[in-house]
Amino acid sequence: MQPLSKRRRNNAQALPTLFDELIFEILSWVPVKSLLVLRSVCKSWKAIISDQSFIKFHLQRSPKDAYVITASKHGEYVAAQSCKMRSLFENPTSTDITDSNSCYLFKTDEYCFNFVGSCNGLVCSLGSAITDSGKKVWVRFWNPATRLLSKNSANLLVDVTSDPFTYSMFGFGYDHLTNTYKVIVICYDEEGKITWMKVHNMGDNSWRDIQNFPDFLTTRTSGQVRRDGIYISNNLNWIAVSNSNPFRKFVIVSLDLGDETFTLMSMPCAFDEVYLEVPFEELYIFLGVLMDCLCVSYDDFYKGTNFVVWQMKEFGVEKSWTKLLNVSYYDLKVDCELEKRHLLSLYPLRMYKNGDFLITLLYYDDLQAVMYNQRDKRVELVKFYNSIEWIFETDYIQSLVSPL
Repeated sequence: MQPLSKRRRNNAQALPTLFDELIFEILSWVPVKSLLVLRSVCKSWKAIISDQSFIKFHLQRSPKDAYVITASKHGEYVAAQSCKMRSLFENPTSTDITDSNSCYLFKTDEYCFNFVGSCNGLVCSLGSAITDSGKKVWVRFWNPATRLLSKNSANLLVDVTSDPFTYSMFGFGYDHLTNTYKVIVICYDEEGKITWMKVHNMGDNSWRDIQNFPDFLTTRTSGQVRRDGIYISNNLNWIAVSNSNPFRKFVIVSLDLGDETFTLMSMPCAFDEVYLEVPFEELYIFLGVLMDCLCVSYDDFYKGTNFVVWQMKEFGVEKSWTKLLNVSYYDLKVDCELEKRHLLSLYPLRMYKNGDFLITLLYYDDLQAVMYNQRDKRVELVKFYNSIEWIFETDYIQSLVSPL
């Protein structure tokens, strides 16, 4: 048996290590806003909170489905900010802009501006401007929780002077194999045929080409088809049309951000039947993520009956497509004339564990939400507070990940 004095010395040496591990564990459950304050408590806490292993561990414990990125007009500016889902309905005043540092402000007439996507607490924004040599495009990375904003990326010149029908799609995601955040741009011609693809790694000062992309057409329509890639399972996904056979078929184009190779996945089996007679330019299809699974939703407004949502239970396994929702406009209490249905846009914002759906409805510029209970077909119509114009990102989570 060790002498008492020696045991005391051993315990004294073990305490600091145990203490640091305990502090690490406790801080990993603390929200980002509070962690930013706690960095000032002492040097050891600042070191823990700034450590990359802690940032990754904290990210894993960050609550999902709690926040969205919204935008609203304020005079000559548009302000983007993160909002708690609950505050959109229960406490409108809590999302008013009181501190410009908590928002991303930009002038509506300064540049063409949009958001590409969000991943691990970072939001990728897109800016563009017309120059004498063509269309200049750049991206920036923003962490709404820490209020850090990167500088503009290297410019990407897109020639629109000789070909005014050149269009582009973007995507933003994280490659966990190389710990790299990537932005993808896909350019296509007036027929929807891909002309080139490029990738930008966050922190680099250039764009590079992606080779060997499959033969597919973009869904260039006058309807509503989400063009920004949906990130899930280390892949970016877009809805497209396969051009590999005489019969055009809707597919999901999936880009693995690790090796930058493509895979074509089939849509749900009933999808082509629904849209067999729908004019191509009138499609209303959205990709998204529900309960950590890829989903596709569509509005068969051509028939004027139902809103449908499918979920891919296991990513990449086409047989795992499962129909989650098939609800009529009558049950949703959507009052819209058939000839004006093209002005209506529905999107499944959230699916809850009890099977309820929160669905957004955008009609003209009026944004509303419907909480739909499938069990008893109960509908609760919810009005967003007046200043919200758009919901840009539905999958945003708060984190300490740095955009710099």
